[in-house]
Amino acid sequence: VCLLLLVFVVLGRFTVGRQALLAVDVALASGPWATPSTPAPHNPLDSDPLIAGFAHTLPAAESLRAGRGAPRWDPGLGTGEGVALSGLVAPDYPPWRLAYRLLPAWIAHGTTVVLHLYLGLVGVFLLVRSRGNSAPAGIVAALVAGLTGLPSVWLEQDTCTIALSWVPWVLLGIELAVAGDRRGVALAGLALGASLLCALHLFGGTCGLMA
Repeated sequence: VCLLLLVFVVLGRFTVGRQALLAVDVALASGPWATPSTPAPHNPLDSDPLIAGFAHTLPAAESLRAGRGAPRWDPGLGTGEGVALSGLVAPDYPPWRLAYRLLPAWIAHGTTVVLHLYLGLVGVFLLVRSRGNSAPAGIVAALVAGLTGLPSVWLEQDTCTIALSWVPWVLLGIELAVAGDRRGVALAGLALGASLLCALHLFGGTCGLMA
């Protein structure tokens, strides 16, 4: 519960603070519309879902809701490009597919990020606890692992957040298996399988390998 509350505190400026960027904010800060006096977004990385992500996820979401499945080819990139190469959609990953089929793309994006950030924090917490450390130590470790470094830089990119969120669960499964708990093998296999479903798409797989 504590970790879940912290997730919403960290993301509060977007979820309830009305600081999410609109397309017009990004357009006015980039060419050909930008001028020397145009203020830059408070965090340029926050613009990634608008200038890159939603250009891919909106057509995928519309196709899923229409019952046509997720597109495998994006004709809007040059002469066309395979969806897997962009790494901005993960139609083979069931939670991503379900979220974008049932929810508007911007809500599906936020829901996916929040839930997988929480999943990753809980995984780190349980990993630290499995090694005999205290609950406060687990919370601190979860916050450091989930809210600094690579996860914090690419938090707004849902496919990266998905890939990173399963890494501590793979490690926890290995830890339990080494300790003689057979459930660890099943957990490591499940988490690794989930990571691989996202890793079928280049960017998500790269993030997982980097972690």
